[in-house]
Amino acid sequence: MAQYQTRPAIDKLDPVWARIRREAEDIVRREPELAAFIYSTVLHHDTVEAAIAYRLAGQIDHPTLSGELIRQAYADALEDVPAIGEAFRADTWRRPIAIPPPVV
Repeated sequence: MAQYQTRPAIDKLDPVWARIRREAEDIVRREPELAAFIYSTVLHHDTVEAAIAYRLAGQIDHPTLSGELIRQAYADALEDVPAIGEAFRADTWRRPIAIPPPVV
């Protein structure tokens, strides 16, 4: 219930993150087998920055440099340079959600 009460505030403060969350919620409804992935990578996070840092850390996780350490480095960088988050949003907003088929 709290989710519905906070949605208007999220929509106004961060329309990019609100759109991503709406699309993620729609995927969960349409494709329940993807729910765990969508929750862990999108819906579990409070901001677009946290979601991107989580996903990147998971992708470049390595035995010599843990994903958690990578995620924390992103969090520190985002705190020091807020423009990184703005760049995430700008890139996400411009990029189409669906990837077009290859030209044959």
